[in-house]
Amino acid sequence: MLVKFAVSGDPHVGGEAKVPCKPTREELAQTSHWLKNDLEDISTFDPGLEFIVLCGDLTENGTRDDLRSYVNVVKSFRIPVYSVFGGHDALELRRKKELDQTRYYREIVGSLWYSFKKENFTFLVLVSEEPYLTPDQRRLQEKWLRE
Repeated sequence: MLVKFAVSGDPHVGGEAKVPCKPTREELAQTSHWLKNDLEDISTFDPGLEFIVLCGDLTENGTRDDLRSYVNVVKSFRIPVYSVFGGHDALELRRKKELDQTRYYREIVGSLWYSFKKENFTFLVLVSEEPYLTPDQRRLQEKWLRE
């Protein structure tokens, strides 16, 4: 049994990293367009590709606008795209020194850790950027993984 998938990372949707994090509409449109093109390019390598995994730094600054723009692209793509949290995806809340730096990501993109099945295979998505997790989130992820 064969499962065909691609892994890529660091699309950095959003404006350039700056303070305050206020991407312009043009920056969001341009970087979203680049992500769409990248996904199309990746998917043309093999017409039998079943899904794509995008690893971390999905956005540049982790603003709500960055994350929404990212989600709009991947949700409308023709094959499933699985997202993995990266440090840039919490940058805005980290700069604000908030304890829960992954809040926007969870609200807009979804779970930080999860699993999915393809054929007879189970794929696990975890957060390796543990400094961005609260102590409770670290414990919950470890507990989830053990179960």
